[in-house]
Amino acid sequence: MEAAKVVLPHVEHRQYAIHVYANFRKVFSGIEFKKMFWIVFKSTVEGDFKLNMENIREVNLVAYNHLMAREPKSWCMGFYKGRIAYEAVENGIEKCFNVIILEVRDGFYSYGVNLEGIYYT
Repeated sequence: MEAAKVVLPHVEHRQYAIHVYANFRKVFSGIEFKKMFWIVFKSTVEGDFKLNMENIREVNLVAYNHLMAREPKSWCMGFYKGRIAYEAVENGIEKCFNVIILEVRDGFYSYGVNLEGIYYT
């Protein structure tokens, strides 16, 4: 990501939240940390982000520092400049596409040809 910032300094750079969480989970495991991370990630405004991060800081200061060191502006929804059309930004586009294709394919084998499913899903 650092190389992309040098080449394209004025472009918004995002990290996959699932990758940030995977690294977070290596150090801070447990259902409580998982829930708190995803609540922070889905914060849609900066005020909610700060409030949710404050909750993490109250539970574990090291976890708070770990997340703040990962540039929240690149993985938290509240800082994204553009409109997000689909909330599953933690998945790559290929994973979302594969889910749709599998649903259509299952319908194809069960009910016959269902090409409309691709357009209307």
